[in-house]
Amino acid sequence: MHKLHKLLCSIPALLCLNVSEPMAQNRPWEFTLPFQQATIQYTITGMENGSETLYITDSGDVRATHQETTSSMMGMTVKSHSIEITTPRWITTYDLTEGTADKVANPKRLYEQAYEELNAEEQKIFESNIKELGPSLMINLNGKTVKDAETILGYSCDKVTIESLSTTYLIHNTDITLRSSSSIMGMNYDIEAISINTENTPPKAVFTGPANIEVRHNIEEEKIMEQAIHSIVDTLKEPDGAEKIQNNPAGLIPAGIMPSHEERGNEEPSLKDIEQGMNMLKEMLSQ
Repeated sequence: MHKLHKLLCSIPALLCLNVSEPMAQNRPWEFTLPFQQATIQYTITGMENGSETLYITDSGDVRATHQETTSSMMGMTVKSHSIEITTPRWITTYDLTEGTADKVANPKRLYEQAYEELNAEEQKIFESNIKELGPSLMINLNGKTVKDAETILGYSCDKVTIESLSTTYLIHNTDITLRSSSSIMGMNYDIEAISINTENTPPKAVFTGPANIEVRHNIEEEKIMEQAIHSIVDTLKEPDGAEKIQNNPAGLIPAGIMPSHEERGNEEPSLKDIEQGMNMLKEMLSQ
């Protein structure tokens, strides 16, 4: 269920692409946080119950998410314990329950590489398309963004809603979730921040995984993620890139993410298929 949580709670950052105030950032996939360090405590309820702690340092360049949950299905109780560590180069996920771990390149690094491959004119077009898109991609997926919709724990938050899927509150113009309620396939997942400490530096130990667990480079997932990123950048470097995304958001979804034609029973993709594909794409881009 941890993966489902990440699929649902991370929808907004891809769909918004940080386009509301793009000139305030160096790149549309970068966010300026209102603090250099933080420890954010969350409660998790729904299909899973438990807690999550997000540790942030280096103005958000280095993060660690520690999560412990319990879920009950078909009379069985399942416990989950995971750590996800993000650095400028890698995102490493430890499944402490299974004793496994894998890593992929930080999507920001892949974005930078794809962006730097563009010439000066293409970069200008890319940035212009980002500004033009605004919340339009959200609208295409029956979603909407309300800026500064609510104050949570002292921080003004943007409310991002995807109809029938999720409602998420992000610290204004950042990718930091303070509250999210999600539902898919009859499963509900709610996560809410209960405290934010920006005074104390998180201990170094929380940014390190267990030494006895070997980390595998997940090349397969990284290739799909890289394909998705190049698809976005290649589309937005074209003069009509914004229009293409507005007219066909599903076109950004690489093969292997959205159900195939055969898997859908030869039916045309529905809005639900597109939403699910976009959710899975966002999982690749911002683990």
